[in-house]
Amino acid sequence: MKIKKIPIIRYISDFFLKKLVNNSFFALILLFYFLGNSYAQSPFLNEKSLDNLNSILKSNKSDSIKALANFDLARLYIAKDTALTQKYLKQGFTLSRNNNFLLGSYYTRVGYLYHHKGEYAKSKVYYKRAISYLETNKNIATYKILSDIWSNLAVIEQIRNDDEKYTELILNNAIPLAKKAKDNGRLGSLNMSLGVGFMNLNQNDKAANYFIEAEKLISMADNSAHRLAALYNKMVENYLILGKSYYAEKYLEKSRQLLNQHPSAEQQATYFFSEGFFYYKTHQFKEALFSFDKGIELSKGANKKFFIFEIQNYRIKTLINLKEFEKALNEVDSIYYDLDLMSTDANKLSVYKFYTEIYKHLGDFSLSLEYLEKYNQLSHKINEQNTKFKINQLEALYNDEAKQNEILTLKNKQQTQDLELNSIKKITFIAVIGLLTFLFISGILYFYYRSNKKLIFEREKTHLSEIKKVKIEQNLSVANAVIEGQENERRRVAKELHDGIGGRIAAISYKVSSTENNFELKTELDKTLNELRQISRNLMPESLLKTSLKTSLKDLCNMYVHENQNVFLQVLDVNEDIENSIKLNIYRIIQELLSNATKYAKAKEVIVQVSQNEDIIYITVEDNGIGFEIEKQHFGLGLTNIKNRVAYLNGNLEIDSVPNQGTSINIQVSIHKNIIS
Repeated sequence: MKIKKIPIIRYISDFFLKKLVNNSFFALILLFYFLGNSYAQSPFLNEKSLDNLNSILKSNKSDSIKALANFDLARLYIAKDTALTQKYLKQGFTLSRNNNFLLGSYYTRVGYLYHHKGEYAKSKVYYKRAISYLETNKNIATYKILSDIWSNLAVIEQIRNDDEKYTELILNNAIPLAKKAKDNGRLGSLNMSLGVGFMNLNQNDKAANYFIEAEKLISMADNSAHRLAALYNKMVENYLILGKSYYAEKYLEKSRQLLNQHPSAEQQATYFFSEGFFYYKTHQFKEALFSFDKGIELSKGANKKFFIFEIQNYRIKTLINLKEFEKALNEVDSIYYDLDLMSTDANKLSVYKFYTEIYKHLGDFSLSLEYLEKYNQLSHKINEQNTKFKINQLEALYNDEAKQNEILTLKNKQQTQDLELNSIKKITFIAVIGLLTFLFISGILYFYYRSNKKLIFEREKTHLSEIKKVKIEQNLSVANAVIEGQENERRRVAKELHDGIGGRIAAISYKVSSTENNFELKTELDKTLNELRQISRNLMPESLLKTSLKTSLKDLCNMYVHENQNVFLQVLDVNEDIENSIKLNIYRIIQELLSNATKYAKAKEVIVQVSQNEDIIYITVEDNGIGFEIEKQHFGLGLTNIKNRVAYLNGNLEIDSVPNQGTSINIQVSIHKNIIS
């Protein structure tokens, strides 16, 4: 059974906060505040901890400490209340200003929010953005968070059945960072993760060794009851598989004592699975059924589907042992019609095997035989794949052996030739010297030829590269000229509308206002004048040049708000001294994205985020609309214009969309645009 990584927090007392707020060194604040932070298991939630964090938000403490408190509250509510989670994330982001550590912490939490929802592609985007911010700070606090991020990235690979990549990321990234942080709790959790990995590979003895090491490390760490509870549940399962029920019962009791102190902890569901598994293995089937039902009842959230499936497997086996075949059949049917669960061959095998056994007991031998054939066919297919793999391995070994024999034959032949050469050494001495001289001269000539040829090749390669570069620059120059031409034409039309037609309508409105009984006409003229001015501002936002990018974007977002659509804007520490042409291009990019969200996405909510880190500006536009399949989508002129503007700003663009799950567009641009000579 695979374990899913969930974030945990270690709370800090009012005493430490009072000490920290008087400390002028921000790094020291972060060091104490994040002491013990981990993402391996979720923490035990209690009212005192929530009260402490909420009291920080109401205090007059620094924005930095309040931002961290918001992030910790968000992390606590991720599994319980998405709306509250997003609220605390938004508040923390606003307080983060231009601090790389806080921004890295923010993007880490956003990454985990998507991780928890099962949207792993989005999760990876935000995790990697968090790494780019956090790697600029080398201290214990950042090592801890980076270790957690790499651990979560490893779990994503494990979910995708890449156990090799999972183990590589844990060993090469997560564990070294946890060691740098000198954090026994994290090291213990990571050892537990490796133990789970070996359980998945059916190497349970090796898994037991990692679990024992994890227990030693976690026991030395403070506030690690939640980690120990998760570990004990895995140890129970592993010892039962090994047939060591005495040790399993011992650790089951340890887990029960811990969780009795925390009745609302998420680990309660895992405990009841472990308890049910213990009863099942010791043939106490009625007790097992009760525990499995309790475990399913306590398992909530879309990301718990595969955990619930694991419980259902043993629940079905228990029902069969209790001879309650109709109930077992209904349970198997519910799995059979779940497309996600039936997407893997291993799950299909389990279902076919259950059907075969249940229908046999129910006396329907025809259906039993049908599913037995399906089971055998799928099993044969899997075995055939494994056999092919083994044959390839054997073939590789055979080829290696054949090569070794060939080398041995050549060595024997060489020895014979050496003996012959020794016997005629005196006769052929002069010939050999002549041959060597000839070979030496030939070698020099050949080397000279190769060097010249390589030089010619490199020159040709450089020439082709320069031609390619010139073509790219020409294409970019044309695109830039088109963009600048569009803006000039927009500016000209806006001026004519505002100064020409707008002035005339204003004059007519003034004349009409002096004439009696023309109220309705004047009202219509004023309305037309306002619409004309709105079109003029849309064509060329003069407020962008007169006020700020943030103000202009706020006005722009307000234009797209209506009764069926809300638009939320977050702008953080964007330097207003950047060139107007860059501001204008950023404005146009967001304008086009909002237009697309309104026209095509049918979104009820759109979130626009703009932030700056040194010379890079990050733009994210997310909507909860209908989404689309990227491979099948035909993109029109609007996206082409966006791509041209992103290229003009020397940036890159990523689109992530799933049908009925909305669209997320991430853009990075440089404040130093391409310069075409």
